[in-house]
Amino acid sequence: MKRSSISLSIAVGVLAFACGSPAQPADGTIADASFDAAESDATTDVLGPDRTDDGEQGRLEIDRTLVSFGDWLCHTTPAMPQGITVRNPTRGVARYTVSLQGDHPEFYRLIDTGSGVIAAGGSVTIRASQEEPSLPLTANTQGVRNALVVIDAGTLGTTSVALTSNRVGADLQVDGGDFDFGDVAPGSSRSVVVQLRNVGTAATTVDVRSTFGNPFVLDLPGAPGVVSLAAGATLLATLTYAPIGVGEHDGTATFATGNNTCQSNAEVGTLTARGRATRGSLRVSGDVDFGRVNCGATASARTVELTNAGTAPLTWSASLGLGPTSSFRVSPMGGTLAPGASAPVTVTPSPIPSYVPSLPAIFEDSLSFESSASGDPPRTIRLRQEAQGAILRWSGPMLQRLRALPGLVATSEAVSLENVGNLTTSVSTGLSAGSLFGIENGPRTIAPGASKSYQVSYTPRTATDTATTSVTVTAPTLCTPVPPAPVVMGQPHTEGLDVGRESIVMTSPCRSRPGREAVPLTATGTIPIAVSIGFAPTAGANHFRVVDESGAPIAGRTVQPGTRDIVYVEYNRPAVGDIERAKPLPRRAS
Repeated sequence: MKRSSISLSIAVGVLAFACGSPAQPADGTIADASFDAAESDATTDVLGPDRTDDGEQGRLEIDRTLVSFGDWLCHTTPAMPQGITVRNPTRGVARYTVSLQGDHPEFYRLIDTGSGVIAAGGSVTIRASQEEPSLPLTANTQGVRNALVVIDAGTLGTTSVALTSNRVGADLQVDGGDFDFGDVAPGSSRSVVVQLRNVGTAATTVDVRSTFGNPFVLDLPGAPGVVSLAAGATLLATLTYAPIGVGEHDGTATFATGNNTCQSNAEVGTLTARGRATRGSLRVSGDVDFGRVNCGATASARTVELTNAGTAPLTWSASLGLGPTSSFRVSPMGGTLAPGASAPVTVTPSPIPSYVPSLPAIFEDSLSFESSASGDPPRTIRLRQEAQGAILRWSGPMLQRLRALPGLVATSEAVSLENVGNLTTSVSTGLSAGSLFGIENGPRTIAPGASKSYQVSYTPRTATDTATTSVTVTAPTLCTPVPPAPVVMGQPHTEGLDVGRESIVMTSPCRSRPGREAVPLTATGTIPIAVSIGFAPTAGANHFRVVDESGAPIAGRTVQPGTRDIVYVEYNRPAVGDIERAKPLPRRAS
């Protein structure tokens, strides 16, 4: 919103009649009347700007520009709220609004109201505190969390205070996950090493709960029970499958951390295992899980090991459950194994599609082996891969129109870019065209379930700088194209207030009715103009007032677009003197 100020000089002389008071001054009185216009898209009462002695416009003052809460351990009591003192050094009442913006506003909250009034020379305290957010586990990670307290005082300007804290905590990762020991002959065994790693910045405890029993053995010092895990430390556990009789077996172990993890207070690590004990000749290693693969990418091929544990040669054949429509290819599809011999079977996954409309997207199939050996049952294992990537969605107004006077800045409503995928991505934003526009930029990361807000600014240079732009986004590892971006249309305007007189000369006979002069006010544009009218604090100014047609005093007026309104200046001071002069003052530039 642009404020313009127009001044006129009022010179008043009193006709030379005896007024009965020789002490009254005989000279005229001069007062400067100012008409402050506030251009806005809506009719509103707007305070006039406060000017200092050197002509600069007054602004709100803050006692700090940075509030640091230090380290914040996840899921623990946050630090005490901190206050920000806002002072109004101007001579008028200041209205303000407060909002949270920046990279991570979800980690903070404002305790006090989001708007208010500060008296001239007064101050208020805005308190900010930390907030434990309700976020998906993948979004509530460790690291520095920054936000901004934005204080908008309209014509007195906008200022901001940075909030920062360092998110610390435990972060347990369990390597191994879902493990298939495959076919194991009774009386023999297979083992796998499992790592429990605390990749966080704080020590934690790990409560190990295991349903593993014969034929599984979980060897972890202190388990089952509670074990300690320092920040950055690793615990090694050995899981062994040693069947005695034939059959299929499975088991599970869960690893739950203390309440200082940034992920959640629930189970954060699970290890499942299964195996098949058989006396047949053909042995097949376990399932093949390619894990998460980026959209548009292809995982590396893996092998399944076949072994002939019998005493005679055998032939084998392989088949895919989905046949030619499978997301996997197998080579070879058959062969011969001598007694005690082994052979690899290569499993090659198809590329993850470049376009995956939603996540999770899992591609699975079964791979079965049949043997010619007497008594060998079919062996079936699972093949699996999952799509991974970011899916970005816009939220907020998709078309915005900005209007500003040449040389001034207008900003759009915030639009948010949300990641509804399952992979953190870096995002760079730009504008399709237009040097008259600006936007926040730079790569910024958006975690799954999180979002970033952006505002577009528009600064016309001349009254003909009409332009249109749209937000552009580039990001790696996308599973869908970024949808159509918000469009911003910028149009300069020449809104203003025309005051129909530059000076007023008034005469007032002694003890007569107050002198009155009309001042036309015209809104020259297409939006309402809120006008605040007052007098400069000079000698004699208190003898003037502004009234409407009925004579009622007024302090302002709202002039509708394209219309003219009339206010009246009255002088009401009996005095003796001649008309001296009218001193017009130049208009101040709009």
